[in-house]
Amino acid sequence: MKNKLTSFDLKIIALIFMVVDHINTAFGHQLGLPSWVGFLGRFVAPVFLYLLMEGFKYTKDRKKYLTRLFIGAMVMYGINIVHNILTKAYIHPYTKEFEAFRIISGNNIFWTLFLFLSLFLMMDKIKEESKGGKWKWGILFILLLPFVLLSEGGVYLFPIALACYFFKNDKKKVSLAILVWSTVLLGKAIFGYYTSSRGLISLCEHLAYANEFVIFTSIPFICLYNGQRGGKGKAWEKNLFYMFYPLHFVIIYFIMWFANI
Repeated sequence: MKNKLTSFDLKIIALIFMVVDHINTAFGHQLGLPSWVGFLGRFVAPVFLYLLMEGFKYTKDRKKYLTRLFIGAMVMYGINIVHNILTKAYIHPYTKEFEAFRIISGNNIFWTLFLFLSLFLMMDKIKEESKGGKWKWGILFILLLPFVLLSEGGVYLFPIALACYFFKNDKKKVSLAILVWSTVLLGKAIFGYYTSSRGLISLCEHLAYANEFVIFTSIPFICLYNGQRGGKGKAWEKNLFYMFYPLHFVIIYFIMWFANI
């Protein structure tokens, strides 16, 4: 089974578990799903980030790649805005006050990947440019960094993104970095339990909620990646992620509206 998964294979696997994760988030309580189901999708974002670096390394047109992600992000923002307005999610559930940020809140991995790809481009520019150019791109990097960290999963993905960039997606080095970061997140989760949640819920229940440390499950998928694009070169294969991601949220949101969840 060594190195048998292509980029297309990884995307299909990640999309399946992404849907499971989002169904669990939206309907897990109503469906009576166990808390450990939340662990199943934690590998998805690191795998997409790893594949983002693969695209960054090998794409012939980085600007076009960046543009596709930006358009996808704007489409998702539009979907989230419509959903939040229709469900009045912009009203704080406790204070009943209007909160503008809630209008645009919601899942948007396109925006996260767009920001990380922008960081990769800026880091390349910092390395390539002359002294004056380094300062310009360095300032832009610093200005963009808060947006990256505040994006969906940004804080937890940032160390992995740095590992992917500086290790040039070397599977062993990136996997080791993910394992180290996962251990740090596990320590953080356990520390948080014993300083705030102990006695309220069990440690297992706490870890099921603070489950970012389960990103280590992305390591086997990264190690099985064979560096090939895969698929049959069809246009729909290239655009599958960009079409499927917003579509599955439209379906989830529609079911939530219909079921009044």
